[in-house]
Amino acid sequence: MATQHPDSTVEIPVSEEVKEAIEDLMPIEKGGRGCDEKMVDYEGKLTPYHQMKWIINELGSKGLIPGEDFLITPRIPSPLLEEPDRHLLSLVSAISANIFSAKYGGQAIKYIILPMANMNEFDAFMNRLYRFRKVISEEYRIEDKIVPIPLLESIDEHINAKKYAEMLINKGVESPRIFLGKSDAALSNGHIASTISMRFAISELVEVGANPIIGVGKPPFRGHLAEWNIDTWVKAYSGYRTVTIQSALRFDTDREDYIHVIKKIKNNVGGSQNINEDLLKYIKPFSSCWKKVLGKIYGIVNKVAKQVPSNRARISSYLRDINGIKLPRAIKFTASLYTLGIGPTILELYYCHELGIEKIIDGIPEIIKDFKFDAKYTVPEVAARNLRIDSYKLKNILDSFGFECCIESSVSRILKKISKKIGKDESIRQELITLATIRGFLG
Repeated sequence: MATQHPDSTVEIPVSEEVKEAIEDLMPIEKGGRGCDEKMVDYEGKLTPYHQMKWIINELGSKGLIPGEDFLITPRIPSPLLEEPDRHLLSLVSAISANIFSAKYGGQAIKYIILPMANMNEFDAFMNRLYRFRKVISEEYRIEDKIVPIPLLESIDEHINAKKYAEMLINKGVESPRIFLGKSDAALSNGHIASTISMRFAISELVEVGANPIIGVGKPPFRGHLAEWNIDTWVKAYSGYRTVTIQSALRFDTDREDYIHVIKKIKNNVGGSQNINEDLLKYIKPFSSCWKKVLGKIYGIVNKVAKQVPSNRARISSYLRDINGIKLPRAIKFTASLYTLGIGPTILELYYCHELGIEKIIDGIPEIIKDFKFDAKYTVPEVAARNLRIDSYKLKNILDSFGFECCIESSVSRILKKISKKIGKDESIRQELITLATIRGFLG
């Protein structure tokens, strides 16, 4: 599932998104990116309501059949977080795009994603979707079926993922798709707790015959679906049926490496997820610890986040509220921490390592690679200056686990330069983008 996440170093204007979608959905052997499905995103984003129709028209004119050769799956705004008109207009646009797709002999939109889902709102959304479809189908004499997908983006919702699957199964949906988001769960609860909850949710969904969609990005904090980690990733998230191929993976990855990632993902679909449920007891302490960390760093993070480029046309002031603390969304948050001199997973390791990190590593050995990657982009003295942490303690923690910090001198030089500019309220955007290019993702 190709998405429109703004996590790449490349800016994609709205005017280019139809072309982007065509390239995403065309087969690799024809020069495309080989994705099967495109998520057209309306959540916090200024996406034209006719974009789905335009994509369908372009692909249909190339001989691709909607619903067979490709899917368009919109993520519509949550009515709890955005104005109701945006929710309703994107919903109607999706249904009407299906009327148009019949022109090309198929149904392009078989699913609609509701973000930030909770049980009550998702149930209300299912009823709303049914009513809208009923009215429009009667008016236009169409026979389509659109199934809602809940996007679960918190620890609690991950733990309850099976209940969403059972709700859909009880309504006659076979093999329901349940979308598990890593980024917001990590932002709210930290990398460790969200990694445990994601893997537990996959195991629960596979058990009841549901199809997990795994929403992850390239940084370890956001899931670590990257070309350098793909062999580890397919094992860590075994049981997936669909995976988000976000912008950084498509635009900040050499084509040869990208093709290897896509083939690896497709060749390892399915399987089961084996996670020791004893790890669930670590979710609460690590989550509580991380929330305290957010209370210490939100000021400087918000300051730096203002200089992180959006790279997509987004609605302004669309922040996350975590226990009363206003924070940027996960991509800008992640980019900000790297810019402040520390990888997000290393920041959590610094503050929370005494809560039983050895048990986490024993139960999820793949997490070692997350820490190792982030250590490479951590400069203790810079992190100490920007985030008021003890550089000596940070170095000792990294040494105790055998993690080598900042092995690239160019990264260290840039971060030290940035640190001086932050103190003087000067622009750091160019240096920030240079660092992102070196990493292979914005955030």
